[in-house]
Amino acid sequence: MYSAEWSLIFFTLLSQFSAGLLMSVFVFRVFLSADSFINKEKLTLLCIATAFIAMLLALGLSFLHLNAPLSSVYAMSNLRESWLSREILMASLFALLLFLQVVASSFKLFSPRIQNILMALGVMAGLYFIYSMGRLYMIPTVPAWNNPGTMVAFYATAFLTGPAGFLLVHEELSRKNDILKKPSVNMIPLGGMIFAGMLMVAAAALFSNPETTALANIGFEAQPTSRFLMIGRWLLLVVGVAVFMGSFVSIKKPESTLATPKLYWGFGLLVVSEVIARFDFYNSYFRIGL
Repeated sequence: MYSAEWSLIFFTLLSQFSAGLLMSVFVFRVFLSADSFINKEKLTLLCIATAFIAMLLALGLSFLHLNAPLSSVYAMSNLRESWLSREILMASLFALLLFLQVVASSFKLFSPRIQNILMALGVMAGLYFIYSMGRLYMIPTVPAWNNPGTMVAFYATAFLTGPAGFLLVHEELSRKNDILKKPSVNMIPLGGMIFAGMLMVAAAALFSNPETTALANIGFEAQPTSRFLMIGRWLLLVVGVAVFMGSFVSIKKPESTLATPKLYWGFGLLVVSEVIARFDFYNSYFRIGL
């Protein structure tokens, strides 16, 4: 794999994490916060600020892949036909909406209802941003990418890392405030989102092998990936998800069931797993034709 593609690995992962984190905050505020013992506004600010920083890092890394970064503005001139143009537009819009939410939350500019509406717009922008990113890679001349597995894998990253990051921030706030009350059972749906992300990864794997008829005229061949590396990826993924699922086992105990050190390990395992998977994604590139 070319060294320049490492910037794309972290651009896609960070931006998808950012979208997943904002989605998790929105789910919490709208459906789960009434039964929570955490300061909702402080949790919201920490999470959207983290999402905004992650998105800024992603945008910065994306420029490392370009030969002429200053010319990137011209890529937005073909919104009707180019998924690259739409990706750049949605990335900019998503980052702008995150910035507005950070400002609104920091200075309490709007009512909670208006903040939720602004957050909903950000979630929709983030989800469409991931969609445009997936469509950009679904190229007919690259059979390994031109299938629904690419789109599913990109959304899976958001569902795995976003809720995991949210639960980590949630527990860190609990620990710092020395809260030992029973956590809300309604936090379990966020764990369900992580589990759904693992199922999405499994679904994406079903599309990993392109049709053999497409291999007749290979212009550029894929680089083989170590089988042991991919076994390690799945082990890290399963263990990471199990850590988060296990954090809800003792839900009836009169103390926080989310152990902070465990969640750091769980989040780290999920992130490393996704880095390996994205490395394999770019490594699987081959092109048919000339």
